[in-house]
This record gives sequence, structure tokens and C-alpha cells, in this order.
Amino acid sequence: MDDQPDTKPTEARRTPGDPASDSTIRVSPPGDPSLPLTPATDERTTIMREALGQPRRIGDFELLEEIGRGGMGVVYRGRQISLGRTVAIKLMLGADADFRQRFQREARALATVDSPHVVKVHFSGVQDHQSFFVMEYVEGVDLSKKLRFGYRPTHAEALDLILQAARGLAAAGEHGIVHRDIKPGNMIVTVKGVLKLMDFGLVRVSGDEQPLTTSGTVLGTVQYFSPEQGRGDRCDHRSDLYSLGVVFYQLLTAKLPFVGDSTAAMIYQHVHVEPKPPRKVDPTIPLGYQLVVLKCLEKKPEQRYQTANELIADLERVRGGEALARPRRKRPVLVAALIAFAALATAGIAAISHDSRSTTPAPEPGPAALAGAERPIVTTVSPRPTTPAADPLAVVSTPAIAPAVVTATAPPDVDVPAAPRDPISPHAPDHAATVRAPDEPATTPRTEPVTATRAPPLEETPPFSAPAPAPAPPESVAPPLVSAPAAPADPPVPAVPLAPPVSAKPSGPPAPPVLGAVVQDAYGHFADLAVAGQTLRFRHCPPGMFAMGSPAQEANRGSDETRHQVVLSRGFWIADSECTQRLWKDVLDAKPSSFAGETLPVNKISREDAERFCARLNVLVPGLGARLPWEAEWEYASRAGSADPYPGFWKLDDTKACFGTTRPQPVKSFACNAWGMYDTIGNVREWCQDAYQPYSADAQTDPRPVGKGKGVTRGGCWEDSTKYCRSASRHEAWTNISAPTSGLRLVIDEPAVDALTPAPGR
Repeated sequence: MDDQPDTKPTEARRTPGDPASDSTIRVSPPGDPSLPLTPATDERTTIMREALGQPRRIGDFELLEEIGRGGMGVVYRGRQISLGRTVAIKLMLGADADFRQRFQREARALATVDSPHVVKVHFSGVQDHQSFFVMEYVEGVDLSKKLRFGYRPTHAEALDLILQAARGLAAAGEHGIVHRDIKPGNMIVTVKGVLKLMDFGLVRVSGDEQPLTTSGTVLGTVQYFSPEQGRGDRCDHRSDLYSLGVVFYQLLTAKLPFVGDSTAAMIYQHVHVEPKPPRKVDPTIPLGYQLVVLKCLEKKPEQRYQTANELIADLERVRGGEALARPRRKRPVLVAALIAFAALATAGIAAISHDSRSTTPAPEPGPAALAGAERPIVTTVSPRPTTPAADPLAVVSTPAIAPAVVTATAPPDVDVPAAPRDPISPHAPDHAATVRAPDEPATTPRTEPVTATRAPPLEETPPFSAPAPAPAPPESVAPPLVSAPAAPADPPVPAVPLAPPVSAKPSGPPAPPVLGAVVQDAYGHFADLAVAGQTLRFRHCPPGMFAMGSPAQEANRGSDETRHQVVLSRGFWIADSECTQRLWKDVLDAKPSSFAGETLPVNKISREDAERFCARLNVLVPGLGARLPWEAEWEYASRAGSADPYPGFWKLDDTKACFGTTRPQPVKSFACNAWGMYDTIGNVREWCQDAYQPYSADAQTDPRPVGKGKGVTRGGCWEDSTKYCRSASRHEAWTNISAPTSGLRLVIDEPAVDALTPAPGR
């Protein structure tokens, strides 16, 4: 965006739930000497900038788009105007004094640390009562998101990530800095695999005379709490090492050491319950890795690593194949012996008391009586059994911390009192704590048979002799599977997949390994991608030839739609629907759309935004290779073998697409085309990779027009007329402008094979 004016709207709305949810952050731009910086002037400037679509300014920095949001601030990708470099800019959200002190403390703490594993701070300041600081911009993904998207590191990769984080903590520790919120979400991993710690919003610096929290205040993220955090005690750097141990456990086992259905349950386990050893979860984990994890997770700070450098030394030893010494642990047998001794002593006292109360002198005991009195008390200590709860939420079963059940065998005339409750042992055996994670209910998708048949070729023949890869069915063959809804504010996700019955095939077109099994239905081949709790379906488009553009007699055609022959020599996989707002938010942590709704298509994005989304998704799902379609690919997939003005029909009405209305509809609200793709016309315009240029009449193979300037969107949108929703209609647009009507659809390349042939079943 370097060629854009250095201005943009100066307002950022808070999200619901913020301390000042109805307020607006106003950032004054560098003032024009002729315009004093009064609130009224700022508001007029803001309105003008919004009208011009110009970027916001704060001092020497432009704020481009939001890239993250937390409890204390919102982070933007920005640009430092004087140096022309990309930066990250954090604006404070809170307005009270405590927030302001925390915010400034975070900036000062980060500025003192010089480490490749801690995000650097370049500048901090206050402008018009707005606190902000500027950090290095890191092109990467936070570790939490990588895990949500299915990332499972190898043991060696997990160790390397923890080693990098420990080095960052060591650098912070040199300045007395305690992070207090170590978790995957505060670790960003660059495209080169470098881990950097970020978000020091809860930082505490050793030697502070006036801490920002009073005793008993709990700060942090409960899944990664140290025991002292859970108790509200004062924390030092060893608390961060405990939290880092939780992250290491999670990376190795794909599970958290403790799971509970409430904050109190989680804190209780951190304070009292021993974690299940990692090798009990995954026996392939090397012993040295387990020893490091368990030492980090010691309940008492003095039994953990005392410094990050100690942890680094052990991690280096483990990585080099050295064996670590096993720590000495208290055995439960000692506890049992103490209980038995207490029971025996109490029994003896009771027996003496019983004898002393008798008025008749006791006779001398005979041999049999002595034998009976000398019989030892046999004590068995066993965990109290627990019964699984019926509550479907997480249940924490801790048999070892229940009162010990003591069974004593003694002479009949001796009363054995109940054993005292066993205090919780900080070194329980491996089976001492069993944590049952929430059971995910098994769901069986409903199926509704939908009959779909292939239609004979259309009577009108395309102007080229080469056959299209699939004949387009007449209108009667593909009625809407779901009627157009009445546009609720946030419509629910359709419960039934809008596709006909499927049948697994032993073979099919080549697909990237990250996709699921290739399956064939009446529309062709498809494969699913499970990502972040969602399922994305990709349809296969085989190599083929088609007539691109519109014939001269087509109504409402544009002058840039000259019809020409196009050959696509390689197949590709294309998403069967437009990208939803839910997926966009999961990938980029942003909500740019004009209309709220998880199942609505994302809108109000530039092509640069769409390309950044693809790049981030490819980091989260290695091997995916998602991209925007080329214009020829888009039209080929939209037409699905049809030469009609619209995909498979000559006339468009509101039962076939979302157009001529006031808002978009949820994806897949209308019938799909002959190849199983939804909303290729209407709803939102879809970005393509091409640089815009009028068509030539010359035949082309795999056209890839590139260049600077304007790009192309295709397919029309919810507010367009039928003229702009035709399969051949094109829309030129600036690639760096976030047009309200623009969205995207993903494409994945077909993996290369020795010989490409049209996919069977078309």
C-alpha cells in the first residue's frame, strides 16, 4: 500500500464486553497547522478519511488492518512512514489507570530485552490520550492457532520450540522480567521456524516497589497456571518455567496435563494433583523428555528448575542424547507405613485403656493368649474407589487424594479406630491422578437422498468443436436444494450437506495428501479438508477446453468479454463455497465483514487481504498450497460445461442466486451447479489472481495475466443486477482496496503426475 495517501479513518470500535464497549478510540493524525487539534476537528478529519478510504495515522505510523486483540489492547499491522517498514502497532483499550500502567510497563519491559526469541519494541508514546507502542512485525502464526489447525510436532520439534522459548525467558530473566502468561497463544512461530515470545501484558519486574496486583489476585490463563498463580501468591521466574512445562507436555502428548469444567477445578489440580506422566499418554516419548517436563511441573518452586538457563542445559543434554538423573521421589509406601504405625499405636492405647477399666485382675496369659496378642496387625492401604460421574463435562477423578481406606486385622478385643485422613502427597505414583477429558458425543450426520442425474447435451452447441468436460443439466434437473432464506441476522449452519449421496471409489484424480479420501458423487470427485473444527469441501475440475467470455448476441455483455478458446492443461481443486467469516476469523483473527454471521461469506476484503489469508492458511496447514483462482479457472468451474449466460440456465431469478437484495446469504443457500459448486454467481464477488485486461480473440492455453494495477473479481454480488451475475461478467478493481462486495474462493493445485488425463466420471 505504499502508493496510497498517508491517511485513513481514525476510529476503532471496541468489541462487546470491553470496559468501555460504547466508546470509540480516536487517534488524531499529525495536525495541519491551519487546523487545531480539537475534538471537533479530529471528528471532521475522521469522517473525511473514512469517506476517502484512507489509512489511519498515529504519529509517524499508518494503521492498516487489525491482526490481533487481547484483554489490554488491539494490534494492527502498520507502516512506519519515515522508514517505509512494516511494523506492528498496539493500541491500549482500557481507560483506567491500572490498564495504563500495565500497558506502559509492557512496553518498557519489552524494550529492555534483546533476544531473537522475544518480540522487539521500536517505539512507544501517547497521542491525544491514546497510549500505543510499536513493535517489530513478525510474519508468522501463534502456536495456539497452529495446534488448533491440527499441528502435531515431532518430539524433536517440540523440544526445539521449548528450547527457543526458554532462551527468550532467560533473556527476560536477565532483566528481572516475569511474563506470568506463558502459553501457546503468546508464542509466535515465524515462517522460518523461529519462536518469539510476545504479549507481556501481565509482566512483573523484580524490584518493583508497588506491584499492580494485591495479594490473592489471580492473573494468567488457567490451563497454564503455576500453583502459586492459582493460590494468588507472588510469582517469580520459576512460575514461567512451570507454565512452559505445561506447553511442553501439550506439544508432546497433544493433551493438557489437567482438564476441568471450571476455573476452580483447574486451579485445584495445578495446586494438588500430580500430572499423568507423558510416557503414560504416549510411550514413544523419550524418557529424558518426560523427566524435563515433570521437573518443570513440580508443585513447589524450589523443586523445579531454578533458572531458565538450568532448563536450557537439560534440554541441550536431552537433545544430545545424554541421560538425565532421575529425581528421588517420596514413595507412597512411606505414607502407608506412617498410617499403619498410627493405627497400631492407637489400637495399643485403646487396649490398655480397656484392660485398666476391668475390676477383676487379669489372669496370667497362657501360651495361646500370648500367641494371639503377638499376632501382627496387617495393614493394607488402597485408594478409595471412585464412580464416574454422569455429567458429560470434564470430570476429575483423583483416587490417590481421597482419604486412605485402612483395613486392620487385630485381636477381637481390640478396637481399631478409623485411620486419619492422608494429606495430599506431592509425589503420588503414576496412577495417582486420572483426568478424564470431556467426552465428545458421537454424532451421526443425517442423510437425505437427493437424486441427481446427468442431462443430455444442450441443444445449443458452443462455437468450438472441443467438448466441454461435462454437459450442463437443464433447469429441471437441478432445483434448489434449499430455498432462499429470509435473511436472518446470523443464520444457523445448514445441518445437512447440500450434496447427493456419495460412493467411495478405489481411485480418483490426484489430490494433495492433506485432503481426505477422494470420493465420487453425481457431481464428480471431491475431497474434504478438516481444519479448525470445520470441514471444507474441494471439488475436482479436470483438464479441459471451453469457450471463455460471452457470445456477441448475449444480452448485457461487456466489451471486455470477447469470446475465445481456452485450454486448461492441468486439473485443480476448488472450494465448493465461498470462504466464510468463521474461517477468516480463525485464520487471521479479524472480522472485516460488513455483515455479521459465521456462515456468511467474508466480504469487504482487498486482493492483498485475500492473498495474505491464503499465505497464513498455508502456514497453518502445511502442504495445502491454497491460492486464489486464475480467471480462466474460475469461469471454467462456474460454467461447469455450460455455455448459458448463467451456470446451466438462461434466466436468473431469486430462487437460483442471491442478487438484487440488501445483504448476502449464508453460503450454500442455493442450488449448486453441475459440478457441485455453490454461489459462483451472486452473494459476493470473488477475487482472482489475474491483472485486469480485455480479452483477445486468440486461443490460449493456461492464461496467467499478471501485472500491477487493477485486478479482477468475478460472479457478481448480493446487490448486483442480473447483468453483473452472468458467468462471463468481469469487474475490475484495485487490488489494495477493501471493496464491501468482494470475497474469495480457494483453489488448490492438482499434484503433478506423469500423465494427466481427464478424471473419470465426468
